[in-house]
Amino acid sequence: MLEIAWLMLLFAALGVGPALLFAWLVRTARQRAAILLLTTLVLISVGGALNLTYGVGVGIFGGALSCLVPPIVAVSVISILATRARTWQLVRQDPRRRRLYVAGAVLVPLLQLAPLAGEFAIVTACDALNRQAGDTVVRALQAYRADQQAYPQDLAALSPEYLERLPPPRCFAPFGWFRGLNAFLPTPGLADPATDGTFHLERCPYERATLLTVPSIRLEFIQRCNLETGDWSRVSFLDGACSYLP
Repeated sequence: MLEIAWLMLLFAALGVGPALLFAWLVRTARQRAAILLLTTLVLISVGGALNLTYGVGVGIFGGALSCLVPPIVAVSVISILATRARTWQLVRQDPRRRRLYVAGAVLVPLLQLAPLAGEFAIVTACDALNRQAGDTVVRALQAYRADQQAYPQDLAALSPEYLERLPPPRCFAPFGWFRGLNAFLPTPGLADPATDGTFHLERCPYERATLLTVPSIRLEFIQRCNLETGDWSRVSFLDGACSYLP
C-alpha cells in the first residue's frame, strides 16, 4: 500500500543516497563537506517546495520550484567541472575520480526524471487508491438511496448503519502531517480527517447529478464520482466539481 511513509522514504533515498555515494567516492574532507552542504541546501529547497505546494493550496509555485531543483544542481555541477582545465586529465589518471564522474553521469539524469515519476507514477497510484476507497462510500450511498429514496444531506448520515466509518484518503490526503503547522499558520483547503475525512457530497442541480468528491494529491484537481453513473473523473477546482461531467 502506497502511504506517506513510503513516499517520504523514496524522497529521502533520491536526495540523500546519491549525496552519500559521492561523499564516499571523493578523497578530500573539503570535497565531502561541499557535497554535504549542497545536499542540505537541496533538501531544504525541496522541503520548502513541498510546504508551498500543499500549504498555499494551488501548488503551482511550489511544484515549479521542486522541479527546478535537479536542473539547478546539474547545471551548477557541470559549470564547476567545465571551468577546471585539469578535470578531464585527472579523470583519466585517477580511477577513483573516474568512478565518481561515471556515477554522476548515471544519477543526474535519473534525478532529472524524478518529477516525471512523481507526476505519472505517484499521483496516478495515489488517485487510484482514493478512488478505490471512495467506491466503498459510493456503495453505501446507493444502499441509503435504495432505502430512503434520496441521498443523505451529508456523509455523516451513513454511519453506522450503512458505513462503519469513512475511509481515510491515501497518501498526502488528508494532510495529517501538516496539522501541527496548520495550527500556527491556518491554511484553507486542508480538511481535518478527524471531522470529515475529506470525502464530500456535491449536488449539481443544473446537471441533475450528485457527486462524491475527494481532493487529488495535486490540490489543484478534484476527483469526483457521479453517483448516477458510477463513473470517476478529475476536474480542476477552478472549474468546479460540477463542470464537464462525462
